[in-house]
Amino acid sequence: MCKECQRKRKRPTNKGTVVKPILSKDFNSRAQVDLIDMQSMSQALFGSDARTGLASSTLPQEVLQRLQSEDDLLSAIESPVSNADKSLEEPIPSSSDASEVSTQTSPASREDQVAAQLNSIMQNRKRAREAQEEQAQRMVKRSKRVLGPVSVGDNVTVPIPHVDRGRGDPRNIIGVVIECSDNDMFTIAVEGGVLNGKYSCNQFDVCVTKLYNADDFNTDRTLSLRQAVQLDSVCGGQGFSQRAD
Repeated sequence: MCKECQRKRKRPTNKGTVVKPILSKDFNSRAQVDLIDMQSMSQALFGSDARTGLASSTLPQEVLQRLQSEDDLLSAIESPVSNADKSLEEPIPSSSDASEVSTQTSPASREDQVAAQLNSIMQNRKRAREAQEEQAQRMVKRSKRVLGPVSVGDNVTVPIPHVDRGRGDPRNIIGVVIECSDNDMFTIAVEGGVLNGKYSCNQFDVCVTKLYNADDFNTDRTLSLRQAVQLDSVCGGQGFSQRAD
């Protein structure tokens, strides 16, 4: 493709391409808001299944069996059984029963239960983190296969946003990759100079035909994408320039 075809061509849509997925090691450590099914993740987060339904509430089973409508439920919640009535209804445990209860609810057993629950939570979080890393690796591998390799010296077309180009400006600006960092971030030089910041491989397209070399551009100047478009535009780029009288 010629120079003008590269500048005017519409960029193909690459859906599902991910360059740097967001990974989190701890709960609530991400800044991205996701829709999470808390009911299915209750075992991993809290170490127990999600409590749903009236059976998991504090209402007695006798009250639950007598419920027939929503009004019955509201009345049962608003007028719970007092502690005094419960103490009168509950039988007084004998000495043998008290010893069994104290043995069952000893501090050592409670600490063991808490330790086991925490261990289960940490194991579930570890498995979730490993599964997240495996999924991220598969996503990055697929994205690299779709986008293709990029090396220093390749000619690329950087899409120009609508707010940065005028009516007569092309869709893309042609540049050359002059530097590649360790984390696959690229520095691009255009006719006006070197663009600010670094670009990932999903922010530009590699040209099939090599039109420019790195020596053809001025790499001593740094400018923004809008400034580069204004210098390359035949109508002055986006916006209006005020002329002094």
